[in-house]
Amino acid sequence: MPYLIKTSTAKMPASVHSRYIHTAVLEVHAGVESVKMISERARGVVRIVRRWGPSYVGSTLKCAASRDLAKAHALLRELES
Repeated sequence: MPYLIKTSTAKMPASVHSRYIHTAVLEVHAGVESVKMISERARGVVRIVRRWGPSYVGSTLKCAASRDLAKAHALLRELES
């Protein structure tokens, strides 16, 4: 089965003004190119393989969100090999 990486905006308290995201690797049905949300209830999703977040989105590649995306891409390469 194919896999996708999906990100979504994280809900944070009103006192937090920075941007935070969730990152996930999803197993999807064959032929599915995108999904609407990070959930097993989303159309085409078989299961959530791994989920990270909420992670701070900074301006450099050292921010937490960039590190989580790198981990997701590494997991995706491992699953597809």
